[in-house]
Amino acid sequence: MKKEIPHIYKGGILNDKTIGVDTVKDLKKHSDEIHKQKQQQKADATAEMKVFKEPKEVLKKIEASAKKTMFGDKVTLPSKEFEKLKDLSVSSMKVQYQAEKRMAAANEKIEELEEKYYEADRRADNAEF
Repeated sequence: MKKEIPHIYKGGILNDKTIGVDTVKDLKKHSDEIHKQKQQQKADATAEMKVFKEPKEVLKKIEASAKKTMFGDKVTLPSKEFEKLKDLSVSSMKVQYQAEKRMAAANEKIEELEEKYYEADRRADNAEF
């Protein structure tokens, strides 16, 4: 790369074109951070899948143990199943709250990245070749 575009390539980093990165070491550090974030997101997604799969199974068991009254307007549950249903309801509210927090953090990160993108675009427009 250095041979092909020596006027903008110097020592592994594009001259004044790489935002917030001064050396290859910094670039690798950012790469490691991105890799760690990806792994964390993957672990979070796996945990979330488990969170949604388990309640489905609990609901199936509760539905199987529920008995309708003669007129079908009421359902009776064993107290153990009722407690499971309450726990499931509370946990779903917690999951919703966590999802809202993550969405807010993601939106903030997107805004941050957009600002960096526009700054990089502006710097690229002002760059002289």
